[in-house]
Amino acid sequence: MEGIRKVLWTDETADEIADELDTKNKSTLQTKVEIESKIKKKAILCLCITGKGAAKLISEHIKNRLKGNLKNIEVLAKGYIDEDKVENIIEPLENDYKIIAVVGTIDPQIDRYPFISSTEIFKPEGIARLRKIVKHNTLFEGNKLSDVIHPENVFVNPEYTYKDEVLDNAINILIKNGFVKPDFLLSVYKRESLMTTYLQG
Repeated sequence: MEGIRKVLWTDETADEIADELDTKNKSTLQTKVEIESKIKKKAILCLCITGKGAAKLISEHIKNRLKGNLKNIEVLAKGYIDEDKVENIIEPLENDYKIIAVVGTIDPQIDRYPFISSTEIFKPEGIARLRKIVKHNTLFEGNKLSDVIHPENVFVNPEYTYKDEVLDNAINILIKNGFVKPDFLLSVYKRESLMTTYLQG
């Protein structure tokens, strides 16, 4: 569309338009790559109107109660001053962190951040709610497709005629690579005798 507009409304040559569009596309792609490459750390923000000391107290409580769930999540403690805006505290943090929840004495009223009050966090249901938020945000961390699918175990258009050949060769390779035990082959054939696997085509 940009190219058509320039052809119709400018005196630029076709080569000049092509060069300009190419430069713009490269710049856009580079910006996108830079944004995607900056992976933000996840964080829980403890925010208290009574000062940073109270925020630290809450953060220590969270660390103690959720220490098994906070692998890659930081717990930040910030004090709130009446003259300042809550946004002025949160916005600089958003450059480096993905805030998954705010806990404290003041609700920042930001829809994208679940809020748990300082009273609630010291109760079992408050910790349970925060634990649920943490688990939701770390559910797929560390689980890469390459960890479960290995190229040596993938067969594309193998020249097998019978199902037994498929089972024997596939399971023997799994045994050889240490993914299953030798008696796995027998257990597969036992299951096959109860109900056979239907292979379409």
